[in-house]
Amino acid sequence: RSAERLWCQRQFVLLNPAGVLFGPNSALNLGGSFTATTADSVTFGTGNFGAIATNDYGALVGDPTGFTFSSDAPGSIVNGGNLAVSPGETLQLIGGQVINTGTLAAPGGAIVIAAVEGENRVRIAQDGLVLNLEVATLPNPSATPLPFTPLALPELLTGSGLSDAVGVLVNPNGTVSLTGSAVAIPTQPGIAVASGELLAAGGQVDILGDTVAVIDALVDAAAEFGGGQIRVGGDYLGSGPVPNAQVTYVDRNSVLNANATVDGDGGRIILWSDQATYNYSSLSVRGGVLGGDGGFVETSSAGYLDTRGAPDIGAPAGQGGTWLIDPPDINIGIFGGLNSSTGFVPGPAFSSSIVANANPSNLDIADLDAALASSGTVTVATTFTGLGTGNITFANDFTYSGVAAATLNLFAAGDINFDHAINSGAALNLIANAAGNVNFNSAGTFAINTAGGDVSFTGTEVVIGAGAGGHTINSGTGNVALIGSSGAPGSTGIVINPSWCVEHDQRNNFLDWDRQYQRSRGSRKYHHRWGQRHFDWNRWDWVWG
Repeated sequence: RSAERLWCQRQFVLLNPAGVLFGPNSALNLGGSFTATTADSVTFGTGNFGAIATNDYGALVGDPTGFTFSSDAPGSIVNGGNLAVSPGETLQLIGGQVINTGTLAAPGGAIVIAAVEGENRVRIAQDGLVLNLEVATLPNPSATPLPFTPLALPELLTGSGLSDAVGVLVNPNGTVSLTGSAVAIPTQPGIAVASGELLAAGGQVDILGDTVAVIDALVDAAAEFGGGQIRVGGDYLGSGPVPNAQVTYVDRNSVLNANATVDGDGGRIILWSDQATYNYSSLSVRGGVLGGDGGFVETSSAGYLDTRGAPDIGAPAGQGGTWLIDPPDINIGIFGGLNSSTGFVPGPAFSSSIVANANPSNLDIADLDAALASSGTVTVATTFTGLGTGNITFANDFTYSGVAAATLNLFAAGDINFDHAINSGAALNLIANAAGNVNFNSAGTFAINTAGGDVSFTGTEVVIGAGAGGHTINSGTGNVALIGSSGAPGSTGIVINPSWCVEHDQRNNFLDWDRQYQRSRGSRKYHHRWGQRHFDWNRWDWVWG
């Protein structure tokens, strides 16, 4: 159950279904890849090695491609040591429950922490530099039962006598917690906890399981000539070749870094869950100081998203990167983000009872502003999953304070509601595309000023409400497009109520009305510095009411 020092110049697989514990003095000296697993059998090409089977060792050729967990409660893996493999190799910890408090290092290679619930088979494949991992339920898990019961996590720790030494404490009531932070750790299968250091310069780090937590951790995939990739809880939009977490939690003391430190593009960081994502960490995908663009960050959930703090997507010598926020619905306002004017408001602590919140997800406007200030792109996109409305709503005024041009994309499965003003000191391209309506609901004076950035609003209907003080869309030197896509008889593509004004001052820029009926009377103005007015009557004549 406990390993100290392992030397091998080839690939090494450590298999023990009862459980594996690496103490604080544990170390690796390997020329090849390393896998520690509590599976009861491992597949190599066409051969299979079973922990309790009669094996044909001559058939065990190549890299491991699959792991079988026939027990309903697979054994746990705890690493409190220093495990490292040679550059470009793979280091994997795959068990029923996996906790790392030590150091894992695979420079330019891949680090995998994967917690697997029982009665499942894991398939692994390498696609270029990207490691793919798929989990499938065993068709007949009782066909090869283990002759013993794997150790539960508290039993593994107390039996070794190394509980405190590896930074995991077994409490008198039988619960388990991290020693330094007192964070409680659930003990059911499928829990992956990454603490300590995970170092894969320019490579890939995957932290996967049913419930995934990153606590007091440094996850570093930065490299001189291009950042690597970090995936926590799943892949892009939850659709990639790795299993999705139900709950993903990354605490405020954790740092995830996929920068290009000298030259090249920043890497990719993806946080995903099917039910709830809680992120309070520092995320960075900066481009190189000599050249290269910022990378890509996604903080998303198919359920509830609580993300506080702006990722660093900047590029000193290139174009800023992209931050994608993708929950079922979201409010944008003052909510206690890391950059909030009200100060940071801590989220819930990680525990076995942390679940999805039934409220809409929130994005603090100060965090949004900080991300845009890198001259990058922030995309807020909602999907209708039945867990939310698909709406995006501005709950407070927003001002972009950056000095470089930036882009804010809003893509909604429902409505986009501008209940408050949007202003900018530098060019802000504002793109709003809704499957439902784009609504301007302010009851008072309402203004959108993009300081030379383009404005494009597309929806089934674009509805500019009747504010008491009037409504103004001012793009400066940018274009303005209002596009109502409804073509149904009796429907209204664009509704503009009294007292509205559109202003811009570039000679060749234009105001584009597309597919509209309109029924309202009042004061409507279109101001153009050069006196030119270009209207694109695309499908129907404009009807003033």
